Amino acid sequence: MELTRERALALLQKYNKEPFHIQHALTVEGVMRWFAQEEKCDADFWGLCGLLHDIDFELYPEQHCQKAPEFLAEVNASAEMVRAICSHGYGLCSDVEPIHVMEKIMFAVDELTGLIGAAARMRPSKSVMDMELSSLKKKFKDPQNPRITVWEFTSQGIPLKVWKDKQPAIETALDITIFKIKNESGKSRVRLYAVPAVSDLPDMIQWQDKYLSQQSFVLSLGESFTGPVTVDLAKIPHILLGGATGSGKSVLLKLLLMQARKKGAEVCIADFKGGVDFPTVWHKQCRMCFEEQATLELLTELTGELERRKQLLTATGQPNIDRYNETTGENLKRYIFACDEVAEMLDKTGLTKEQKEIVVKIEGLLGTIARQGRAFGIHLILATQRPDSAILNGQIKNNINCRICGRADNVLSMIILDKTDAADQIPEDAQGRFLLHDSTMFQAYWFDDTGGI
Repeated sequence: MELTRERALALLQKYNKEPFHIQHALTVEGVMRWFAQEEKCDADFWGLCGLLHDIDFELYPEQHCQKAPEFLAEVNASAEMVRAICSHGYGLCSDVEPIHVMEKIMFAVDELTGLIGAAARMRPSKSVMDMELSSLKKKFKDPQNPRITVWEFTSQGIPLKVWKDKQPAIETALDITIFKIKNESGKSRVRLYAVPAVSDLPDMIQWQDKYLSQQSFVLSLGESFTGPVTVDLAKIPHILLGGATGSGKSVLLKLLLMQARKKGAEVCIADFKGGVDFPTVWHKQCRMCFEEQATLELLTELTGELERRKQLLTATGQPNIDRYNETTGENLKRYIFACDEVAEMLDKTGLTKEQKEIVVKIEGLLGTIARQGRAFGIHLILATQRPDSAILNGQIKNNINCRICGRADNVLSMIILDKTDAADQIPEDAQGRFLLHDSTMFQAYWFDDTGGI
């Protein structure tokens, strides 16, 4: 049976419901028909290829151009048409190289119509009719990171805030995920830094020693779409880590503590579950606390060390522990105080008056370290899975700038990130997938601690 436009449109609508995807297909069809007439070729064939070029994208974005032959078989599409449609994803999701003139034109048209559509969305008119060619500039790889593509537009007098507000529409039009929007050449140009929307992170990345940063106290977290993700405790001294059971929260915590030990830090761990989550090797190499009184004594020691270091730095006129060590030749160690479930440690429910008083003192000492610990090399890494807004007082939480959240419900995500992004963006079955406070998504390195740290 001949493939008519009616049959092609019905197939498109069978597998695509989003208005944008339908509109994009119709746009590409129209442009391809125009080019066919210019080239004096079969406009129907070119147009139908344009209409169906993204047939599988809405349902199978990660298998784009791979599922297409299966769908096209339903309408007995010719081998020539299947090849042409698969070729438009060359280099991204297909190894079918555009060879024929029609294939090359469709390869360009698919992307250019998205670019023009994105630019049009930024205009007050929302139309291409009053758009000048000069408003569309260029696209190139970021010289600092080849994983990132830079899209450059003239600003068209539109404030940067408006570009940022329109980010979802631009991402849809260009089929990208934007990480940064900034002005260039004063305010005359706008650059969008992005990766393909279909990009995904691996389900697991095994830790390797090569991931250990050579920088002083930089800890490696994992991999984002744009490359390695790290946190420098010398600049961002404390970490708040959240995630539901099975999210990978405890594995990430251990990964950070392992690196801290390799960098010479003294690691102290409060675990009110008796240390069952930490193999014996941790008990030998770290200071472990299993109940309130021992934790209070440890934190009292750490704040005492903080005060001692404060006097040392004041006497030598040095602003922080690194400068002090460089100037004096001493080697003051950094201290890491970690807790795998800070809500358990600070929960006052069912406690005696004396126990509550101990917990209040623990809160106060944590607050002191959170406020002053950075300069003196004393750090907090606090983790929780409990969606309880009362787990941390403002004095502690407000002084922890590095926030990381894995799979979580809306409440826990709001507590950790001050927004529900973790609940909205991380799949329920994802392990080791996290969001940073700046919305960077990453896959944490998987670390097996059974063989030692």
